[in-house]
Amino acid sequence: MDYGAADAWPRVAQALLGRHRPWPGRNCAVVECEPAWSWTPKLVDFDLWFTLAGRGRARLGDRHVDLRPGLMAVLRPGDTGTFTHDPSHPLTVAFCHFDFGDPATPPPDELLPSRFVTLATPAVQAEQMRTLIRLADDPHPLVAVERAGLLASVLVEIYRQDAAAHGHPVSAIDPRINRVISRVRARPGQRLTLATAGELAGLSPARLSRLFRAHVGVSFRDFCLNTRMERAGELLRESTMTIGEIARSLGYDEPHLFSRQVRAHWGISPSELRSGR
Repeated sequence: MDYGAADAWPRVAQALLGRHRPWPGRNCAVVECEPAWSWTPKLVDFDLWFTLAGRGRARLGDRHVDLRPGLMAVLRPGDTGTFTHDPSHPLTVAFCHFDFGDPATPPPDELLPSRFVTLATPAVQAEQMRTLIRLADDPHPLVAVERAGLLASVLVEIYRQDAAAHGHPVSAIDPRINRVISRVRARPGQRLTLATAGELAGLSPARLSRLFRAHVGVSFRDFCLNTRMERAGELLRESTMTIGEIARSLGYDEPHLFSRQVRAHWGISPSELRSGR
């Protein structure tokens, strides 16, 4: 997987949400391996194979890997090799076989993560794997959907950690910026100043301004305006409030300013937006 390619993430997202949507099978378990255990996989499907405890060694083709807690193997159909462990530190593993959409048309290898990925939050993925396995025998159709969601969540984290290991970390919005975003969206009519937002984030106004643009892609002021206009559109289309009530609830003392900003954002007047033109 070339994580540096410009279209890498759109292609992965399209694969996971589209024709290659992953679906877990019922062949899954948490296993405490016997002292004399060894495994020579001959896979006909995909397999998430997660080391929970113990030590061991894996060989796939000409690659040799130490097995240790937190290491996730993403095995493919046709993979062959040998897995062994130290009997004095036996392995405990969680595994789940799965397919991507139609088994006859799996995603190309160029869209798959590495075969071995060390996870930074192994406790989280361990719990997800245990739940995925625990639900395997429940026949309810909604449980099948829940299991597919858990599998997708584990795969997303595998992609994230694999990308980071290859020098292409997936950026996340700074939690301090998220606090400001949540506040603006919760109360779009309350005119939050840059100084007040900085206090909320624990940042100076100048530092907040720089970080906000870097993480969100627009200025703090433009984000606040866009959020107000999005809320205005919702209220105009979906509420029984008058246009004047909507303007006042969003902090506008001057209805003409409200009308101008709605027209600039939506391309039509508030009354036209309300009537669905």
